[in-house]
Amino acid sequence: MQQCAEKLLKAALLASGGAIPKTHDLNTLSTLLSGLDPTWVWDLDVLEELSTNAVASRYPGDTLDPQDAVNTTHRAGELRSALLKRLAF
Repeated sequence: MQQCAEKLLKAALLASGGAIPKTHDLNTLSTLLSGLDPTWVWDLDVLEELSTNAVASRYPGDTLDPQDAVNTTHRAGELRSALLKRLAF
């Protein structure tokens, strides 16, 4: 989910005439996009949650509460839809 959001944010940056930075930080990418396109606004807390939960679910020993996983999946889907719409897909 985080990787999908990252790739779509980078595609939106490129489509808006921006450079693609070497970062995985969704907040940084979203902030850069809003600098190029002031109509782009996304809750930075939600982006931070996506990043945090991606790490928690990726490594052994870390666990993600099932309800948090459902919420994260839903929020990631909303972000994906918004970015795909922006990219005209």
